[in-house]
Amino acid sequence: MPQTVLTEPPCFMDIDSVYSGDEMARVFKGIVGEGVVSAGDLAVTQRSSGATMGIDIAPGAAWVEGDDSALLQPVYHQVITATVGVSVDAADGSNPRIDRVVLAMEDATFDSSGQRRAKVEVITGTPASSPSAPAEPDSAITLATIAVATGATIIEDADITDLRPRAGLLAAFLLDDSVGTGILADAAVTTAKLADGDVTTAKLDDLAATTAKIANAAVTTAKLASPSTSSVTLANGWQSTGNGGPVQQVVEPGGRVFLRGEVFDGGSGNPNVGFVPTRPASDCFFACATGGGNVAVVKIRASDGLISDENGATTFDFSGITYRAA
Repeated sequence: MPQTVLTEPPCFMDIDSVYSGDEMARVFKGIVGEGVVSAGDLAVTQRSSGATMGIDIAPGAAWVEGDDSALLQPVYHQVITATVGVSVDAADGSNPRIDRVVLAMEDATFDSSGQRRAKVEVITGTPASSPSAPAEPDSAITLATIAVATGATIIEDADITDLRPRAGLLAAFLLDDSVGTGILADAAVTTAKLADGDVTTAKLDDLAATTAKIANAAVTTAKLASPSTSSVTLANGWQSTGNGGPVQQVVEPGGRVFLRGEVFDGGSGNPNVGFVPTRPASDCFFACATGGGNVAVVKIRASDGLISDENGATTFDFSGITYRAA
């Protein structure tokens, strides 16, 4: 496999003192997650001197967790002070392949390499009609993969997929409330850095998001989740009168349910009106307007969503019924 051994030794690897380098570096295990330190560190690109069957690794720093011994091996800190070039094996004449570019640690204390050093390596994949990248080795981080086309003679930026992880504090190390608004730099948390569903109502403290904390135009109609609408199932002869539109439930993103539409019993006299798709957390009773100006007592049962007319009304309006979904 093409590789370039780095002249800079991994931090802590060769300290001679009362404590070994491994013991000193082990302090960071469980605190620092592996990855590059800054956005441009160890970026993989085509050769700056012109595209060839090789790549350049940009200068920078990274943390790499030792995986050969999960308990005792440390997290290594590696600095690369100048651009490093690595060759890529010749392309196959019949099939494409995918190579993996890694920053790897060799530490004879924990592996069989017989070395104590860091290297950047292009692990050559297996040519195939539908190729896949080779596995990431222990004690390494993936910087990129390279799509090596059939018969390729050069590697260009378009062939390279950036896969560098970013280093950071592990979530298990952070105490509750240890990262407050005052500690975060401006723009430290952006939309691009948040995965879908990362921020939910359940994760926000009361009053965590106030008008004063929300920038102008930060909340737009396009960013707000839409309420869902579904039909209420009527049974036992109960029907919609058509007044107030169809008989439906509307569920807002926060879980609040609203009912709408007017119904009548169709002469059945059966008190069981039908079922709501979204049940309340507990049995609920509501006072609803009737066609004759009276009040109907309507119950919605938590166990199955059954709607029942509790005082013999023959017509009533669902408008005004609202409850929290179970």
